[in-house]
Amino acid sequence: MLNGMRIVVIGNGMVGSRFCAGLAGCGAKITVLGAEPYAAYNRLQLSEVIAGRAELGSLELPGPPPEATVLRGVAATAIDRVRRRVRDSAGTEHPYDLCVLATGARARLPLPGAPSEPPPGVRTLRDLDDCRELLAAAATHDDITVLGGGLLGVELACGLRTHGVNVTLINNGPYPLQRQLPEGAGRIAEATLTDLGVRVINNAEVRGWGHRGTRLTVLTLATAAGPTRVPTSLLVVTAGVSARTELARAAGLPIRRGVVVGEDLLSPADPAIAAIGDCAETPDEGCPGLLAPGWAQADRLASRLRGEARRPPEAAGEVIALKAVGLQVTALGELDWATTEAGGTRVLELSDAAARRAVRIAVRDDRLVGAVCVGAPRTAADLTVAFERRTALPPDPAELLLAGDGRRTDPTDLPAAATVCRCNGVNRAEIDRAHDCGARTVEEVACATRAGTGCGSCTGLVAALLQAAADRVTGDRDGSEGLVAGPKHSAPLAETSAT
Repeated sequence: MLNGMRIVVIGNGMVGSRFCAGLAGCGAKITVLGAEPYAAYNRLQLSEVIAGRAELGSLELPGPPPEATVLRGVAATAIDRVRRRVRDSAGTEHPYDLCVLATGARARLPLPGAPSEPPPGVRTLRDLDDCRELLAAAATHDDITVLGGGLLGVELACGLRTHGVNVTLINNGPYPLQRQLPEGAGRIAEATLTDLGVRVINNAEVRGWGHRGTRLTVLTLATAAGPTRVPTSLLVVTAGVSARTELARAAGLPIRRGVVVGEDLLSPADPAIAAIGDCAETPDEGCPGLLAPGWAQADRLASRLRGEARRPPEAAGEVIALKAVGLQVTALGELDWATTEAGGTRVLELSDAAARRAVRIAVRDDRLVGAVCVGAPRTAADLTVAFERRTALPPDPAELLLAGDGRRTDPTDLPAAATVCRCNGVNRAEIDRAHDCGARTVEEVACATRAGTGCGSCTGLVAALLQAAADRVTGDRDGSEGLVAGPKHSAPLAETSAT
């Protein structure tokens, strides 16, 4: 146990709060400094708020353990490594035996002049205040431009369209979602965006802008076709992130892209300082800027401090489910589709541009090793189960290309061991146990199991499983009793996948 150990955590985001939860009951004295005046919340769901599928108040994460004191609206301003104290914005000093940096990342701004902060007329989507500003802007602006054709950019563009805003998506690659999709599927995703009313400009960079007072009026782009002017009153940048390393740098810690740490997540210059999440640069992962590695680091550090063996990483591989209104995209595995067919991998593909759907699967040794699905949600759900459970494939793998679309999936068909929340490794049996112990809402299940506190793609499935459990208890197949879930949890099962 860590009785009396003083731990100061700088950052009250999703990774910092996960680390604190991992130390519950350990006896340490934990102080958390959070620059934002809010309880820890799910940043990955901010685009769902923009789209009207979640409420800001629903994003709060389960509270900290009793031994953690969270100081909201109090930022760390300096680390004194000699005296082992952290000074905060109120002038208070916090002594530590271990200081954990979970300072996260800021939005990268690939704009003329390389500004460190957004100039007038430019916004990002990194926190609750950003989200509130964008919701207000969607009600007062006619034209909004999104810079960045990745997951967040596409989700945000689709979400803004639900407010009736004219949306332009600027992408620096040949088609949106190029990191997740091969070109054929990417072109179909782009066509779907066009159907939704999103104007897509590929292979473009912002080279300048015009203002009327402090209000943005026009962007100048460099494109393959030459300079292009895009009238707009607001630019939202979603073009990646950069680690927040200012505190560590000022304290004399080694910095590259992020705070350099070893496999033990401790600074090689000071074993009393650790770094986890977006701000950390590890020997094997680098500085990925993703939630899953950050959570794994938080769990690993907490387990090491408790003297517990490190849990082995999941072996199934990456699963990405886009959360965009009107556009379904799922990507399984970490494949370079340009070279996938080498080494005995068989690739099968269905491309139906008229129906705005595409499915591509990669099969090796009678197992699914990767897939992408656009516009085929039930097939995506079936492929995700086959991928994660490593089930044997049918004699003709082509049967998988549209196996699920054409029927509705019943949550009661899921076996007990089937993964429901991939972010937290929660299976169907754990959801049922939470219900048996009194959890009746998706929020209550989240508190009991953490399901749904990551990317959020599983919340519809969790709600359906709760309804099925309530039906078993009451015998009411209409589901009129036993389940209370907000609008964000009411998505039909056909539109969800086990993640």
